Amino acid sequence: MSTNTESESADAQPATTPDDGSSDVESEMDVDDATTAETAENTQPKGEPEPDLESEPDSEPEQESNTDGEADEDVEEDAEEEADVGTGPPSQFQAAIMGGDIKEFVGTLRAIVDEAKFNVEPDGIQVRAVDPANVAMDDGVLSAGAFESYDASEGVLGLNLERLEGVLKLAKKDDLVELSFDTNTFKLVIYIDGVEFTMACIDPDSIRSEPEIPDMDLPASFTVDESQIRRG
Repeated sequence: MSTNTESESADAQPATTPDDGSSDVESEMDVDDATTAETAENTQPKGEPEPDLESEPDSEPEQESNTDGEADEDVEEDAEEEADVGTGPPSQFQAAIMGGDIKEFVGTLRAIVDEAKFNVEPDGIQVRAVDPANVAMDDGVLSAGAFESYDASEGVLGLNLERLEGVLKLAKKDDLVELSFDTNTFKLVIYIDGVEFTMACIDPDSIRSEPEIPDMDLPASFTVDESQIRRG
């Protein structure tokens, strides 16, 4: 009986799994593998984020807006430069004309306005004025050929016609009237028969703007003697 018991014990013993710690090792390996996998997943370099399609178009209009702003500034600067050309006094103006011619020219303007802009150009002087009631308009031109001598650059002179007419009364029809602009004092110098006058100019911007000549198709014209107009 003892022999059989030992045999059964011996046979049953190999069926028992030896506790050598292998299961714990496997469990630890599983935990380590999971930790390693999680760490690798966290440390794995992520791909570059997809571009924000909405933000990029928003930045482009800003650049276009800035470009447009710079363009507008350039246009404004160009406009200011163009406006400055010819609006200041001429850098050079010396002319001589017969008294009868200049008196007639100024007298015609004086009939409708008290002050006017004299647009000085290398080829002559042009003045355009309209009366305060917008009834009469004068568009007068004194070409360089009307002067005995003429040397001028482009510019604008604002003149008080009443004062100018008063000075020109000293000149006779055949007297030589010499005109020049002093760039240091910004005054018009008038020399008549040994007498010199200086007259301050007016700021052209303070004078009423020049009118635009309308397009008119006038089918009729006539010529009449000046004496008949004066008599009438």
